[in-house]
Amino acid sequence: MLKKYFRFVLSAVAIVVVAFAANAQAATITLTASDGYDESSFNSAVHWSNAAAPQSGNDYVVAAGLVMRTPPTTGNFTFAGDSLALGDGSNFGQFNFKGTTSGAVITVDDLRLNDGRIYQVAQSTVPPLMPFIPQVLAGNISLETGGGWLWSHRVDAKLTISANIGGVGGLTIMTGESAPLSTNGVVFTGTNSYQGGTTIATYARLDVQKDYGLGTGNVTLSANSSLVLGLGDTNNYIDDLASLILANDTDTAVELNYDGIDTIGALSFDGGATWAAVGTWGAPDSGADHTSDRFSGTGYLQIVPEPSALTLLAAGLVGLLAYAWRRWR
Repeated sequence: MLKKYFRFVLSAVAIVVVAFAANAQAATITLTASDGYDESSFNSAVHWSNAAAPQSGNDYVVAAGLVMRTPPTTGNFTFAGDSLALGDGSNFGQFNFKGTTSGAVITVDDLRLNDGRIYQVAQSTVPPLMPFIPQVLAGNISLETGGGWLWSHRVDAKLTISANIGGVGGLTIMTGESAPLSTNGVVFTGTNSYQGGTTIATYARLDVQKDYGLGTGNVTLSANSSLVLGLGDTNNYIDDLASLILANDTDTAVELNYDGIDTIGALSFDGGATWAAVGTWGAPDSGADHTSDRFSGTGYLQIVPEPSALTLLAAGLVGLLAYAWRRWR
């Protein structure tokens, strides 16, 4: 009996010790310096505050204007930590993609952007510049209140985001080019639910290749920017209640590369100063109710605005009258 008691006590102590050790090991680890051109803290100890490579059980933060880089070697890589945060809401954190394998997949299962910036950069800054290597960011992204920025720096740069994007924050799509991009840019292939809206900056290009790719917020195009919609199953790229707002610039373009209709809440061609007529919109000769040379492709946008307060009031009044009529009878 005594032996059983001691075994029980020892087992309980062992469980407590293991639990305490696991809890003691879990920590928030911060990047203390930016990675150099041939360095990467993504899968090594280079600049982490605990002087160890990322591992499960820990959360990792890149902030204070510091930069972490992907491994500058061949292959696909997965971040080993429980989470990776770029930015802390007060100071940005940056993640540079610079691998050597075209189409390589970088996976972060829990990537949090709170003034977080993701860059597609050249493999080398020593002339002659090496080409930008197209890469893929997979996993899951959560946009916090500070939101995120996605950069594809040159016309030959392509950054594909296959990760699903959620959260309350918004996204800004950027480029380092000084002329409108006609190809590549940032590509979305995930199913997204982020709420803070999407802004495509001047000269930038966003290619959305999945239904619900633009979350639930408004979509705003700056001067000389472009948006490409296509390859979805139901052609529901922009949320039904969201507004599509184009800058008052003839070079701001939307490619409707699908057959069918994408329903939206509102459409503006002058930055939101005025709003387009209700009905279908498409490219010239598309057969839509309304056309604009800002659009190309065969698809339509169907504008179905939310019911106005007056409409709701009228509906309520009709209901009350119907109720009164039934009571009177």
